[in-house]
Amino acid sequence: VTPVSVPVNGIYRGRIVRDYSSKAPGTLSLKRGTIVTAEKHYGDWTLVHTNDGQHGWVSRHFIQPVVQV
Repeated sequence: VTPVSVPVNGIYRGRIVRDYSSKAPGTLSLKRGTIVTAEKHYGDWTLVHTNDGQHGWVSRHFIQPVVQV
C-alpha cells in the first residue's frame, strides 16, 4: 500500500497507525495495522467501518489514508 494525502471529505481506505483504545460510546478500539474504510468526518473524528463489520468513530489522527496497489 502507498500513503496518500488525507482527503478533506469523502470515502477512502486507511490504516490505523497505532493502537486506539475506545473511551466513549460510539467509538472503536482498533489495533495498529487494521484497514478501515472512512465514511464521514466531523472535526477531528472519522466514522469508519472494518472488514469484519465493526463500525464507529476514531480520531482522524490515528488513520493513514492508503491506496491499494
